[in-house]
Amino acid sequence: MPVPEVRFFLPRWASEFSAGQLLIVDRGPDYSSRPRLASWITHGAMPAPEISRGFLKAPRWLAFLHRGIGYSLPVSILAVFMVSGVARSQTSPAAQLLQPQGKLEVLRAGSKDWQIATQSMPLLPGDTIRTGLGSRAALCLANASLVRVDERSMLQIKDRAVTDGVIVRLLRGAGYFFHRERPSRKQFETPLVSGAIRGTEFVLRVQNDGETRVHLFNGTVDLTNALGVLSLDGRADVLVAPSMPPKPTAVIEARHVLQWCLYYPAVIDPAELSLTSAELEMFASSLGAYRAGDLPSAIAASPSAPAELSPGARVFSAVLRLGAGQAADARDLVSTLGDGDTALVRSSARALGMLIDTVSAYPGKLPASEACESASELLAASIQAQSLGDLRQALELAMLAVERSPDFYQG
Repeated sequence: MPVPEVRFFLPRWASEFSAGQLLIVDRGPDYSSRPRLASWITHGAMPAPEISRGFLKAPRWLAFLHRGIGYSLPVSILAVFMVSGVARSQTSPAAQLLQPQGKLEVLRAGSKDWQIATQSMPLLPGDTIRTGLGSRAALCLANASLVRVDERSMLQIKDRAVTDGVIVRLLRGAGYFFHRERPSRKQFETPLVSGAIRGTEFVLRVQNDGETRVHLFNGTVDLTNALGVLSLDGRADVLVAPSMPPKPTAVIEARHVLQWCLYYPAVIDPAELSLTSAELEMFASSLGAYRAGDLPSAIAASPSAPAELSPGARVFSAVLRLGAGQAADARDLVSTLGDGDTALVRSSARALGMLIDTVSAYPGKLPASEACESASELLAASIQAQSLGDLRQALELAMLAVERSPDFYQG
C-alpha cells in the first residue's frame, strides 16, 4: 500500500511555521489536521544539528521519516518542517527565554521599542535582551546550551545565517554558558573581542567600557581582537582591556566567579527584623510576596530604598539582593551592624552570612543550637548542617526554628 508523503500538509501551514521547527502532526486519513509546534525545551533540546543542516531537507527524507515512524506511534508522528519549495515566512528561533526574574525586556530585531519579556518567549537572530537591577534570566540556545544572564546585562543573539551556530554578543554584564551533555563549540562577541570556546562551561563578564573577562572552567578558548590572538587550554582566565590584546590572568576560584548564579534560599524571618511602620509600608509588596514564598516577586517588587534604613530594613534589603545572586552587596548592607542593634537583628545578619558561606561551599563550624538567637539563624544552621551531611542535626535545628517562629513560612 503506497504511503502518502508527509509533506502533504506543509504548504497549507507554511505561513505559520518556520524551517527547522519540530512539529507534531496528529494521525488521520490524510494527515491534514493542523500541525502544532513541539515544545523542544520540555524535551531538553532542539532537533539535532545534523537535522537542521539538511538531513531532512528533501521531500524523500520526509517520506522516509513517515515510513519509519508514522505507524509506530499510536497518536502522532514527528516531522521537521524543512521542505524544499516551501517558503520561509520567518526566521527560525535561535533561543528560548527561561526563568525571567525581575525586570527583563526584549528589543526585537528592527524595532525601536523594548517590550516586557515573558516565560518561554522565542528569541530570533538580531533580538536583544536586557536585565534590570535585581533581575536575572536563563536562555536555552538552539544547540541546547544554557545561558544564565546576570542583572544589569545586555545580550544580543547574532544572525545565524553566516555561521555554523548561534553567536551570542554580550554588550555588558555577565553570562554563564553551560552544556550538560558534551563539550561544544560556542562563538561569542563583546565590544572588545570575539572568540570561540570548546568546552562545557564558561563565564563572560563585560564592564561598561567594554573590558572583558573570560573564565573558562574546562576546554579550549581562542580569542581575537585587532591587537592580538590568544589560545589557551584547560582552566583559564583571560582579560581583554581597551587598547590591549587578550592576556591570561591569575585564575579565580569558580565559586567566586559563579556566586551570582547560585540559589540562596530565603531563611530570614521578617518578624524578627523590627521594621518601623514606614518601612513596613515601603516594603509591603515585597514582604507580602516573601511571606508567600515567592522570592522572585519579592525582588521584583523591591522599592528604591532611601539611604537611611533601620538595621532590620538593611537586613531585609540584603535578603533581596542575595536572592538576586548579589552576595557581595548583601554582605555590605549588613557589615555595619553593631552591638547597639537588637540581638534578633544581629542574629539575622549572622544567618545571612552563614547562608552565603554555606551556598558558596565555605561552611564554617556548625553553631550549637543554644547559640542561635533567632529562628532565622536556626534555619540557616539547619541548611549548613545539611551541607555537612548531618541530617539528624539539620532536622533538629529546623524543628527548633519552627518552635521559635511557628508562623514563619519556611516552617
